[in-house]
Amino acid sequence: MQSHGMTADYTTITSIEHIMPQTLDRAWKEYLGEDVDSDEYDRLINTIGNLCLVSASANSSYSNHPFQQKLESYSDLTALVRDVKENHANWRYEDIRQRSSRLAERAIEVWNWNE
Repeated sequence: MQSHGMTADYTTITSIEHIMPQTLDRAWKEYLGEDVDSDEYDRLINTIGNLCLVSASANSSYSNHPFQQKLESYSDLTALVRDVKENHANWRYEDIRQRSSRLAERAIEVWNWNE
């Protein structure tokens, strides 16, 4: 949009959504299966791969809902949400790791000061 003289309006995006919730309920624990017992949860939960920018009201409505329900509820308002919807049919630890790596690589491309 900026290349066309327009800027995006992010004034309604005031909250950070944890796709995999900060507190796992029974449904999430069942969804994760054997991964739930891994020490990796604490390391991955707040990484960029597990986060999306959303409005505060949307974040409240997503709560700890299962991944598929969240996926169906997400609007395409932000690039981070579109990325999740376009690239992930599941949301387990490996998905978070892959998305973190991809977003980090993209950030380095965008904010590379060597060029």
